[in-house]
Order: sequence, then structure tokens, then C-alpha cells
Amino acid sequence: MPMARLLPFFALWMLITVLLALSMESRAATDDTLQEASALLVQKFDARAQAVSLLVERNHPRTREILRLLQQGELYYRKRDDRLFVIGNHETGAPAVDLLDGSRIDIGKTRDFKRVTLNNQMRGQISQALAELGLKSEDPQRRASAVRELLGALDDETVAVLRNRIASEPVTEVRDLMTLALAIRDLGQETRRPGCWRSSASRARSNRRCAMR
Repeated sequence: MPMARLLPFFALWMLITVLLALSMESRAATDDTLQEASALLVQKFDARAQAVSLLVERNHPRTREILRLLQQGELYYRKRDDRLFVIGNHETGAPAVDLLDGSRIDIGKTRDFKRVTLNNQMRGQISQALAELGLKSEDPQRRASAVRELLGALDDETVAVLRNRIASEPVTEVRDLMTLALAIRDLGQETRRPGCWRSSASRARSNRRCAMR
């Protein structure tokens, strides 16, 4: 076969080889990130906070999943080897799924597993990270879903995220949801101020005083 006819096949083979190499390199980097984050999550709160930052900064594909597990208290580590497991029901005989390889075991003794706990600072960090991940999505439906999840559950961190994003949000529906979420938050703050929004006959006078503060 003439060399000229072989060139397209050779070029295709080279392209496939390069793509496979890049894919393997990317997967290795992803696995390294998860291993590194796992090692940090079984340490003290400062290290756990570093793990959260690491997952977010490197845009790991399982970041949202792991943050949700932490938030819901379903991430545990096995005391004898510090290996992380997903446990929805911390009882003898219940399943525990290895976070890294997905293998499943049954819990023999509950005391063998300890929950990866959070402090208030980490809870705020995770709420902010989840909000930012959702609001950065290119899919407007996903951004809208992220705002709906925040409705009624905003804290200072997620309020700051919404205020920073609302002006640049191009989709009216999503922008309106952001406005609604912030309005609900502001109303909740107002009702906690002394003398505001009373249900008695003095409500109007109290509300005027509240608005003037």
C-alpha cells in the first residue's frame, strides 16, 4: 500500500493515542485530588476546611456530591485505616459504601466508624461553595434550581454570593428568583428586630418605626 494512503490512518492512530494519554492523565489528577482531600477530611477542622477548598478550586467532578454528604452528615471514616465511607444509616448491619472505589460492606460495629463532623465555619464554607457551584453553571435551569434550594435557608455567605451574581445574571427568571430569595431573607431579618411587624392594633405604627430605622 502506498505511503500516501497510510498517512491518514497513521494520523488517526496518533490522535487516538494522544487523546487516551490526556484522558489517563486527567483521571490520574482527579484521583490524586480525591485521595488528597480524603486524607485531609479525617483530620481536624482546619484540615477539613482545606479539603473543601481543594475540591472546589480544582473543580473535582464529585465536589457537589461530597459537599452534600458532609452537609447531611453521611460521610464517615473507618477508625482503623481512616478510609472514608458513605453511610446513610449508622446502624449494625447497614451498608457502608467506600467513597473512593464504590465497594460496599456491611457495618459490623457502629463504633468502628466515626462521622466527619463540621463546625459552624465549615458549614458556612460549604453553603457558600454549593451556592457558587450552582450559580456558575452554564445551564439556566440548574442556576434556577440552585436559587430555589437557597430559598428560606440563606445565611450571610450565600447572601453575599447572590448579591454578587444577581447583576450579571442574563436570564430574567433566574434573576427574579434571586431577587425573591434576597427579599425573603431581608423580611426575615426585619421581623426579628424588636417592635417590628406586630400583629396587634399597633402594627402600623410599629412598622413605620421599623422602616425608619
